[in-house]
Amino acid sequence: MGVLEFQRKFGEFQHQAQREPVEITHHGRREYVLLSADHYNWLRAGAGSGQGSSRLSRRGQ
Repeated sequence: MGVLEFQRKFGEFQHQAQREPVEITHHGRREYVLLSADHYNWLRAGAGSGQGSSRLSRRGQ
C-alpha cells in the first residue's frame, strides 16, 4: 500500500493494524509499518532480552 492510499484510508488501516502489521510503501519500497501498541510492546520486550533494545526507539516522548 502506498502513502497516498494510507492517507485516504487511515481509519481502515488502524483497524487492520490491530490484527496484523500494515506495511506502508513509497515508490515501491517499504518505508513504515503500522502496528498495534500491544504488538509494539511485545517487540520492545523481545528486543530488551539481549538483542539490542536500542534498535527500537520510542518516538514522540
